[in-house]
Amino acid sequence: MGDFMVSFEELKTIMKKRLKKSRYKHTLGVVEAAKSLALDHDVNVNQAALAALLHDYGKNLSSSELCEQVDEFGIKLDSITKKNLSLVHGEVGAALVCKELGLCDEDVLNAIRYHTYGRVNMSDLEKVIYIADAIEPGRDYDGVEELRVLATQDLDKALRRAVSDSIQFVVQKGHMLHLNTIELWNAIITDEL
Repeated sequence: MGDFMVSFEELKTIMKKRLKKSRYKHTLGVVEAAKSLALDHDVNVNQAALAALLHDYGKNLSSSELCEQVDEFGIKLDSITKKNLSLVHGEVGAALVCKELGLCDEDVLNAIRYHTYGRVNMSDLEKVIYIADAIEPGRDYDGVEELRVLATQDLDKALRRAVSDSIQFVVQKGHMLHLNTIELWNAIITDEL
């Protein structure tokens, strides 16, 4: 992780100031879930804790702030993200974490970057953060308990279930699916994960 010298406690303070109270509580739940999953699946616990704590670094930015950051960092918007700018909060957050905090570990940044919509060929760390976001203790939806159990047993099967649940949720809300999510799902069901 190079010259990154900010303590975990300092990062918690930064995030507490940066996020709404409910979002901060969610974030601490994601940290708890990510650390547990990392231990279960031989993933670097420090990286998992950092990525989990910082996964929503860009979440509370307004649309205009997201636009400014997209321009500054040269983030390419596709037709989906142009219509739902909040989807890029992971990409913007990852760029800001590197710029503002000096944490430029590409594995951690990718876990932050893709925690919302996933991607094909996710690393185990990326899977941990994606799943932890779905199963943190504050989550309460049909099937979450089964997903929590599955997540301790098999990361790929848990990812399949989490992606399926996410797709169903987005479709029921009448929103568009990000192309990464569609490609990830197609890779999962054809065993090309």
